[in-house]
Parts: sequence; structure tokens; C-alpha cells
Amino acid sequence: MGINILRKLRINQSLFTFIVYFLQKSVRQPSGETMDIEQLMMQSLQLLGLGMGAVFIILTLLICIIWAVSKIVPEEQPDVIPVPSDRLSKPGHQHIAAIQAAIHKYRKSR
Repeated sequence: MGINILRKLRINQSLFTFIVYFLQKSVRQPSGETMDIEQLMMQSLQLLGLGMGAVFIILTLLICIIWAVSKIVPEEQPDVIPVPSDRLSKPGHQHIAAIQAAIHKYRKSR
């Protein structure tokens, strides 16, 4: 089973033979019993699933916490500078005359 998995991965031949050599040897546990390749592969897949699951849960919690904090803490608003009311009124005659003169000069230069 494990060798078929390695063949499906399509790794190069020397690395494949190196991995197969060490996987075919039985591994002794502290209790003295041996494990075959299927047990090792299942144990490694369980450990892989546990690790990836833990990372997924931690990242999901991090995203939820950041989202919650962004909803709780108000967004920073820029300071509004009050504009004097005389600037909001209609442009004066001098202002209109200056704009007309600039337009006339521009059309004349073309």
C-alpha cells in the first residue's frame, strides 16, 4: 500500500529507492512490538490531519477575532477643518473677472 502511494507521487528513482529502503524496515516501538508500513502510513496521516486541523482552527479563530475587533473598535475619522462662511458665498466680481481674463488669454495664445 505505502509503496503504491510513493509511486503515485512520481518522485525520482533514487529518492524513491531511498524512501522504500527505510520504509520497508520494521520500526520498533518502546513497548517492543513492531509496526509495518501500513500502520506507519496511517499514523503519519493521522498526525498530518491533526496538525493541519490545528492550524486551520487557529487561523479561523484569528480571522474571527480580527473581524470582531474591527467591528467593535470604531474607524478613525479624519479631523474636519471648519471653513469660514465667507469662502462658501458666491464668487465676487474680481474673481469672475480674473477667470474671464485667464480664459481670454488662453484662447488668444492657441
